[in-house]
Amino acid sequence: MESKNKNNVVFVLRHGHVKRNKSIDEKKYNKQANKNVQIIKDIMRLSKINTAELVFLCSPFKRCLETASIIIHKLKKINPKIKTSIEKDENLTRWDRKESRQYSFDRSRKYGKEIKKTLLEEKNKFYFLVTHSSVIFTVVEGITNIEIPHKELKAGAIFVADFKDNKIVKKDAFRSNRLYRY
Repeated sequence: MESKNKNNVVFVLRHGHVKRNKSIDEKKYNKQANKNVQIIKDIMRLSKINTAELVFLCSPFKRCLETASIIIHKLKKINPKIKTSIEKDENLTRWDRKESRQYSFDRSRKYGKEIKKTLLEEKNKFYFLVTHSSVIFTVVEGITNIEIPHKELKAGAIFVADFKDNKIVKKDAFRSNRLYRY
């Protein structure tokens, strides 16, 4: 299927640093958020889409919604006219032991494949998926058909996936080379 979208990337972010009350610790997240905004700004500039709407699909967890709000706030400082929206998406919910880990992986991989169809049809939109470390790997795998090693992710990790050419364009993600322990 040929992409109608001039933009071929999707941004997949892990929520920022979390305090005990499960809300974002903005002080700790600020440095990573600034790096993410710079990556986003560079990718958008390279795509030569100036009128794109930014659509944030978020896990309904407070920390994911707050992460999206922080990124939007920083992007609006750069371009106050930018159009944005935030939507809760149950498909980005983390593994919570109510389902098997494998079911969670299969669910999020399937969602990655489904969202790819939407991405190919949309025009002048950048999509941001804001979710949890237990979901990121398999969502990106579903979008790109590339298996990603499940290593420890840092808070605020970002993957930029090219959904047309099936590749990872940029990642600022891994805390270490240790495989993730679930």
